[in-house]
Amino acid sequence: MKKIFSGIMVLALLLAALFSFAGCGSKPKNAITSNWKFDSLIYDGKTTKASQMSEDEMPMIIIDADNLNANYYFVTYRQNGANHNASMEQRADGSYLIDFVDSDRNMIAEVENDRLTLKIEGMVGTSIVFTATQEEILIPISEKEGPEYIKANMVGKNKVEITNEGDTEYTYGKYYQLEVQKNGKWYYARCEQHYAWTDIAVILAPGDSNTEEYELSYYGKLKSGWYRLALCNENACIYAYFTVNVDGTISYKYV
Repeated sequence: MKKIFSGIMVLALLLAALFSFAGCGSKPKNAITSNWKFDSLIYDGKTTKASQMSEDEMPMIIIDADNLNANYYFVTYRQNGANHNASMEQRADGSYLIDFVDSDRNMIAEVENDRLTLKIEGMVGTSIVFTATQEEILIPISEKEGPEYIKANMVGKNKVEITNEGDTEYTYGKYYQLEVQKNGKWYYARCEQHYAWTDIAVILAPGDSNTEEYELSYYGKLKSGWYRLALCNENACIYAYFTVNVDGTISYKYV
């Protein structure tokens, strides 16, 4: 119990240090986008291993390439049950600078063979170590479900009908993400090609419906399973569910 408690306390300290809101060699270079599995946390001369932490406490990282900009990457980092998004740039010395959206503190990432080491900029003696793995790494989503009176249904390939069954206006944006269910939990689906969207607000009046189109090809060929398209504004998401069958066809679920 003491070891587990120690690991939790260290993670809490790191979280506070990194995410203090500012008002809110044998492998090629692209090995940074490998699947990375948490190995250990080194803090104040002490090492906490993965076996000493629960799944939700354990740090996780997903790194995807920016297909438009060389030496740039997209990062999703999870620690203590919270997800944080960042951009990452390779530096002249071969290391990588991770710039988080919600923090003034950056991380430095270094790759050597099958080992990824993260360090908090300005903090000496602290590092988070990952190792390359063939396992699929998926990060749990941060749930923020929208109002029940807004319904979203897949009505065709890439098309979603959004209906306002309430008595007040609802505003949503063009941002979306694909999520996949594994063992009863929802996770972010991995992009093969990152995309941009128009930053506008759409107002849906009571009783009205809109049909929007969302491109899913950015996620590559989807494996069979249970998916949902999350249509998000800054406060919450509404979900359109569908199933990818073994033969590759899609079945839609209406809610």
